[in-house]
Amino acid sequence: MANRIEKVLELYKQAVLEKDLDLMLSLYCDDVLIYDVAGQWSLSGKKDLADMVTFGFQEIATDRVAVEFSNLAIHESPTCAFAYFDARFSKIGFEQSVTDRFTLGLIYDQGWKIKHQHASHPLKISH
Repeated sequence: MANRIEKVLELYKQAVLEKDLDLMLSLYCDDVLIYDVAGQWSLSGKKDLADMVTFGFQEIATDRVAVEFSNLAIHESPTCAFAYFDARFSKIGFEQSVTDRFTLGLIYDQGWKIKHQHASHPLKISH
C-alpha cells in the first residue's frame, strides 16, 4: 500500500508544478484539517483548502515550482497511514527554495485521501 501513498505524493508534486487546483483538491478529504506554517495557521474543510491553494498558486504567478521530498517515512494499516517528510519547494530557473516539514494523516476509503496535514519550518536543517 505504501506505493499508493507515494502515488498521492507524486500527484501532489504534479498539482503544484501544473498549478492544478482540481488535482490538488482531489487528494484531500472533504473534512480535512490543516495546520500550516503560514497564513491562517489552521484550516478546516475543502473550502478553506481551495482558498489557500488558490492564493498560493496566485503567489507563484507565472513561475513554476518543483517539489522534492526527502526523508520520507510511511507507516500504515489497511485504513490509516502517516507520512513524514521534508518538502523542498523550488522555483524552476531560480535559486529560491523553501523547505518545510510535513506530517500527513491519510485514510483509505476507496483510495487514499489526506485527512490531516501539518506543516512547519525547521529552525535549522540538519540532514
